[in-house]
Amino acid sequence: MSTPTIPQFTRDLFPTDGCQVGVMKLSDSQKTLINKVVSGEAFVNPVQGAITDAQNSLSNALNFSVNTLLGTTTEIVTDPNTGITSEQTVNVFGNINPLTYTGPGGYGRDDELQQALADAQNAINGMQVHTDRLSGVSMFDDSSDNFGVGGSSGEFGGIASLAGIASAYNNGKELLSDPGQALEDHFSPIFNSVLGPGNDSMGTLQTLMEGDVLEFIQEFPLGNENIDQIANQISGVAAGVQNLMDGDLNAYVGAVDYLAKQALGISVLDFYMDPCFLTKLMGSIGAPDVNALGQEIASQVGVDEDIAGAGETLNL
Repeated sequence: MSTPTIPQFTRDLFPTDGCQVGVMKLSDSQKTLINKVVSGEAFVNPVQGAITDAQNSLSNALNFSVNTLLGTTTEIVTDPNTGITSEQTVNVFGNINPLTYTGPGGYGRDDELQQALADAQNAINGMQVHTDRLSGVSMFDDSSDNFGVGGSSGEFGGIASLAGIASAYNNGKELLSDPGQALEDHFSPIFNSVLGPGNDSMGTLQTLMEGDVLEFIQEFPLGNENIDQIANQISGVAAGVQNLMDGDLNAYVGAVDYLAKQALGISVLDFYMDPCFLTKLMGSIGAPDVNALGQEIASQVGVDEDIAGAGETLNL
């Protein structure tokens, strides 16, 4: 049987003779900047160095080798003087990593410590994905399955979405602030991990691994009495890293929620400009004080030209 021929379906591009496209006029510097963004050169993860150092410190701890007594064995030994053979018990030594060793006295049998070490690794992995997304690096990472379109991760958007939400939230809070009130930063909490605390959290984990954990390993097999303390230390730092990331995510979720509610509030202003339908709806679902405010606002239409919908008088 002959190999089937796969048809190719294509077409010619539109002719462009005599056509023009209206585009924004950009300077060479502006074009260069935009092209650097498009190519992925514009963004760096400021926590990358600290993440790498934390990962190296954890890997070093998990690979640190200690020579220790593993057990005994029986050997047949011949006396060189008499030629007589006999059985003798001989100690067997070997190199192991106490954190993962599951033999006699090994800490690999301790479930609490193993969970703490897994939590530490998950914290490092999580911080990598989280800060790549916050810094814009995720938008250009084609080698990972962690990110979707636009550098998103799960339900959380990439840098363009984050910056847009943060700016809108900052402006939205300022819109409703009292005149003369000092400007408050509602922007940066969404990006907290790439503004310093992410480096601090990874540095704390690195210090723990290179300090107390390494000392604990070197004390093997005498460190069993400290195993719970070490496990708690590792778990505590890992939980702190997770709390930091959760704080960023909660700030984002809170901003999105606020903006949705504020948009509804602005829409409700227009409700009272419709005497036939929306005002009647608000009469049933609106709180009494809100309806009173709505009627007050609507009564100003045609009087204050700064009010949306001015020029039309409503009889409510």
